[in-house]
Amino acid sequence: MGVYFNKGAVKSKKEVQEQIDKMNSLYNDIVRHIHTMQNAQDYTIVRQLIRQFEGLEGVSRMQVSDLYNRLYDGLSILLQESQERQENLSEEVEKIQQRSFVENTSTLKELNVQSDELLFQYQLKLSQNRTKEGGRINRRIIGNAVKNCDRVHAIALSKLSLIPEYAELFTLKQRELLPERAKSAQQRMYEEKKQADLETAQKKLSSEYMVGFHLKTAVKQMNEVINGSQYFGGGSSE
Repeated sequence: MGVYFNKGAVKSKKEVQEQIDKMNSLYNDIVRHIHTMQNAQDYTIVRQLIRQFEGLEGVSRMQVSDLYNRLYDGLSILLQESQERQENLSEEVEKIQQRSFVENTSTLKELNVQSDELLFQYQLKLSQNRTKEGGRINRRIIGNAVKNCDRVHAIALSKLSLIPEYAELFTLKQRELLPERAKSAQQRMYEEKKQADLETAQKKLSSEYMVGFHLKTAVKQMNEVINGSQYFGGGSSE
């Protein structure tokens, strides 16, 4: 490492050696920090160390530029790794979103047969009330049926709500409730697990996006430092 002292300064051999040792020690410390850098927070620490090194007497611009180039290369590698993690996490989120619950065909057939029988019974019961007062009675019948329905009844009521003649008997809230009541316990557990996995993956992806954003900012700053912009001479790590 070259050493450049002010010509007017008079230093003993010991003082010169001490200064050289100090410079070498800090230089090597900075290089180690760059090699172990993990994120933009580490980058800020390295920037501060380089500023400290730059302020030492005897340090040349070439030595400082070398450290900045090392830092730029290290940040570029971290950014590439972050982008790869983002791609992997995006794929994971997409795979989770594509998961779907598949129920046994024989179970679905049985539910369909049973719900059709119940649908006929509902139609028969509701058809007995044709008067204006009968409409209010039918809405109460539907309300109680939705409130207390099990799975097969929920399927039958869902089918009933799609028939124009009976559609007005259902409220929006009841229409939203029926598909949930029509699910099996296994399907609910499956969807709860899917939602939990999705939220976890999305949280990781969001966090990695933020890591990438800070690294991109750091890479841009270092590019400006290396090319002699307003950041030159230490720059801003904000």
